[in-house]
Amino acid sequence: MDFSLEYTKEQEEFAKEVRIWIQENVPPGMVNLRDPVKKTYEQWQLRRELGRRLGKEGWLFAGLPRQYGGGELDADHRFVISQEFEKAEIGYPPFYDSARLAVGPILTLGTEEQKNRFLPPILRGEVTTWQLFTEPEAGTDEANQQTDALRYEKDGEYFIVNGSKIFVGGLYSPPDQLLLLTRSDREAARHENLAMFLAPGILEGVSITPLPLFVSGTFSQVTGPTVDQAPAIKHQVIFDDAKIHEQYLIGGERDGWKVTTATLDVEHGGGQVGIPPENEVVKRFIEQCRQNPV
Repeated sequence: MDFSLEYTKEQEEFAKEVRIWIQENVPPGMVNLRDPVKKTYEQWQLRRELGRRLGKEGWLFAGLPRQYGGGELDADHRFVISQEFEKAEIGYPPFYDSARLAVGPILTLGTEEQKNRFLPPILRGEVTTWQLFTEPEAGTDEANQQTDALRYEKDGEYFIVNGSKIFVGGLYSPPDQLLLLTRSDREAARHENLAMFLAPGILEGVSITPLPLFVSGTFSQVTGPTVDQAPAIKHQVIFDDAKIHEQYLIGGERDGWKVTTATLDVEHGGGQVGIPPENEVVKRFIEQCRQNPV
């Protein structure tokens, strides 16, 4: 039984194009992801540059509409891109995942102004996004948000945000923007009291600190973490009377749960299409099937 994946003729032609693009566009000095090296700030910058180059080509979010910066490619072409990047042991820059989570809700629930404003920088790889959902009392129960975003009495165009988010991802801070889930009404019914924002990463009243997790390595505010398990670095984000303008509100003031479910659908549904050819689990599974045919 042969489990190998073979391209169609059309896919192979596109694969040649992708291989040439990889040779010409991977930034010099960017290390192989599987090399046993530490993920330095310089490597992070190189991967951001790769993200921008992918975005310029329309391949960072290859399936999304061209009008916003995507490639509008079908599943076959997206599969080939994913496969070729894995074969080259490069992979897509991982820190665009949270930005990907913001795209679906903006497309489905955002205004036209928000789509035209927020989507192009995301799809072009120009911004990084942190997802701020988890709290000390709201992890698996996302509806139990305690971070408040209440209308400012003196200026109704602003929300005043107070609370704390934990286990927030991202190697280097601050991010360019925050996908922030909040409680907008303390008295409203559950699932009808939430609001979602795509807010700037730098706001007065917002502090970001690394969490002291059990990982090897150290953290420096200047150069960022230099750790063998760099993706394990997480942060706490504290809001102390931070002001967020209503232009950053995605959906209605009480539609945060709709936005959240749209976001989680994207997250749980996966990202790029393709099976990493060098994935050891997949390789072992295939070998087991070959040794034990039905």
